[in-house]
Amino acid sequence: MCKKNDKEINMNFIDFTNNRFQVLCFLYEICNSDYVAHITQQEIANKLEMSRSTINKIMSYLVKEQYICTVNAHVGRYILTSKAVLLVQGFKNI
Repeated sequence: MCKKNDKEINMNFIDFTNNRFQVLCFLYEICNSDYVAHITQQEIANKLEMSRSTINKIMSYLVKEQYICTVNAHVGRYILTSKAVLLVQGFKNI
């Protein structure tokens, strides 16, 4: 039987083997050294060939789950949290 932590890790893995992870990796690739990505949701949608509504749902999920933070005063500015950075770097090292 899995421990609670193992289940949480597995759920995070499953959650990020889809478009969410693709968006998170894209943000990671374009962010600066402070892990800030300057890009609008429409630009992300265009680059990843997804609809803007899909990107909006993904970004809302990433904010809710604390993978990214938004800066309210600036449209198109997303800050990757340490949780996001560790996840992306972990997958890249596999």
